[in-house]
Amino acid sequence: ATVEAVQKALPRAGMFHFSGHGQAGWGEAESRLLLADGPLPLSRIFDLDLERVRLAVLSACETGVPDLKVREEVLGLPAGLLLAGVPGVVGSLWAVNDPSTALLMLRFYHGLREEGLPGPEALREAQVWMLRASPEEKRAFLQSLSPELAERLRQAAALRLPYASAAELHSFLLYLGEETAHPYHWAAFGYYGLPVEVPA
Repeated sequence: ATVEAVQKALPRAGMFHFSGHGQAGWGEAESRLLLADGPLPLSRIFDLDLERVRLAVLSACETGVPDLKVREEVLGLPAGLLLAGVPGVVGSLWAVNDPSTALLMLRFYHGLREEGLPGPEALREAQVWMLRASPEEKRAFLQSLSPELAERLRQAAALRLPYASAAELHSFLLYLGEETAHPYHWAAFGYYGLPVEVPA
């Protein structure tokens, strides 16, 4: 995912999901997504024609924090994507936890695709689920995932626990089911723009 490859692919995409690193525009720096070979700053996003992209999900740290350089306007990655033509954007307000964010996003996409909820409702449902679902319900949801998605979540856990055994990673997934009710794990994310629906 290089800057050039992402800039070329984005205008042709129907949806943009970014899972990686983001940084807010503190001080002199611009808000940006950090890609394999460098940053994709807000100014370059402004220059893209993203009329085909229906939804951008910025599953990374600080992607919803407004830029502080212009006090009378709300600038930042969501505003940049909205101005570039994307009707709906999901972004975060602080540094988020990778595995619990993966769980939140899996539930968010479940609401979008399986239940047909518009973007804001799917995000709200996922956040309420993270808050209220019992550990048993969260474990059951994890176990109902396709093997590919379950493996991706295990890989996200492995990034946090690089020397863990398979049994320890399984225990960590169970921990996710039990400990993700705290707002730190789900409240960072907000929905910006229009209530976009995504076809199943």
